[in-house]
Amino acid sequence: MDIKKSTQMELLEGAFAVDGKTGNECKEGEAIIDLTNDLSVPGQIINGEIIIDDESIIYNPWS
Repeated sequence: MDIKKSTQMELLEGAFAVDGKTGNECKEGEAIIDLTNDLSVPGQIINGEIIIDDESIIYNPWS
């Protein structure tokens, strides 16, 4: 299912990148992107920009 561009921008506004191995903030490289408290997606940080593959699946890390 595609997400509207406006929804994508809204989710990315508050996004926080986490190193999946350490749980620390990630500034560069592969990361888990926390979009909200209940929604995360795998991605990367490249030159300070969040990159998420179009085929990535958004998931709830608490369920």
